[in-house]
Amino acid sequence: MRIMNNQNTLTALSYAIHNSYQFLLNNDIDNFVLSFNQINTEINSSKSDNLLLLKLIDDVNNLLALVELKNEEISNQIKKTRKHLLAHHTYQSK
Repeated sequence: MRIMNNQNTLTALSYAIHNSYQFLLNNDIDNFVLSFNQINTEINSSKSDNLLLLKLIDDVNNLLALVELKNEEISNQIKKTRKHLLAHHTYQSK
């Protein structure tokens, strides 16, 4: 039974990681957060030390790296928008 529970956990974790990537790439932040919370739940409930779990945790780290890139991309876009708005406001003030 324990092996089956671990397999179910690993399968759920794998799906959650896949879904998180899809939500992030589609800028669906609400569903990304829900899916990422599922990842944390599955990792915390896993009793397995096997290589697949370690590989899936590595996938989670890669996902977090993608999140960091997305955050940087969003931050840069916000900076550009602010700069554009400031330039527009300065132009309108003249």
